[in-house]
Amino acid sequence: MGERHPIPAQTLVLAMLRRLFPGWTLSVTSHGIWRAEGPMLISVSSCEGLIRALADADPEALTRAATDLDLPTP
Repeated sequence: MGERHPIPAQTLVLAMLRRLFPGWTLSVTSHGIWRAEGPMLISVSSCEGLIRALADADPEALTRAATDLDLPTP
């Protein structure tokens, strides 16, 4: 059987956010800064901060994501 390699949580979170916010290029720098490049540049120190900033910058994508995930919309 093949050896299993765990996927780092950061990699999984980025993959999910890229699906939810396709108009943005998302990354984490070697210094742990979370970045989003799209209609504007977002640079924050945490994943939570990135999600909040993306929600503010792209409310339509947030609404689509909430619908796709079957979450209540604000």
